[in-house]
Amino acid sequence: SPSFWACDGRTTSDVAAHAGKPWPERVYLAMGGCEYTATRQDTGEAGSKCDRFLAAATEECAGLLEAQGVHAQRLDWHVEPGAAHSERDWRRRLPRALRWLLGERGPAA
Repeated sequence: SPSFWACDGRTTSDVAAHAGKPWPERVYLAMGGCEYTATRQDTGEAGSKCDRFLAAATEECAGLLEAQGVHAQRLDWHVEPGAAHSERDWRRRLPRALRWLLGERGPAA
């Protein structure tokens, strides 16, 4: 769950400023489509606006990474519709993240 609202959105500008420097071999970005509203009482327009901001910031960050050469072979990102900022939803996404970051493993020799 990216924290794009921290430091007035500095995360996205830091990714943009990283151009020309090496990135890890693989990058994984994921978040729930209801990161804000599913875990708070604010389910009105302000909460929905926050959810949309976070999803757009995740997409923007992925685009910045792609523009810097971190293409689909090295980048896995997605916004899971309806998912919250919660351990339950992180647990559901964890296997995909681990497979992506660590690679598939064959049977033990």
